Amino acid sequence: LDELSARLSRLTVDGKQVMRLRSNQDYLNGLPSGKERLRERMWKPEVKIHGPIANVWTPYDFWIDGKFSHCGIDSFDLIKVDGQWKIAGGMYTVETKCKPSPLGPLKK
Repeated sequence: LDELSARLSRLTVDGKQVMRLRSNQDYLNGLPSGKERLRERMWKPEVKIHGPIANVWTPYDFWIDGKFSHCGIDSFDLIKVDGQWKIAGGMYTVETKCKPSPLGPLKK
């Protein structure tokens, strides 16, 4: 990630749509620094690769201290640099009205 100026975009879709664009560093700086236990689960990723570029699209759910927070779709663009995949950018939705995860309830 250091070599790339990736951007992450968040789109809140429940009610009014709100989009926020941030650099990787801004995203990392915005993560909670408290003692909350954060857990994101993903399933059924769709991966497309062509040479040195790829895209991953996957549903997810997000939990804070064992309580459901939100769900949505993660979409990441990747680029292969010196034989390693790096995140070039990403987008995700934040939704509260979700179908149940095929992974079932969160296990502690």
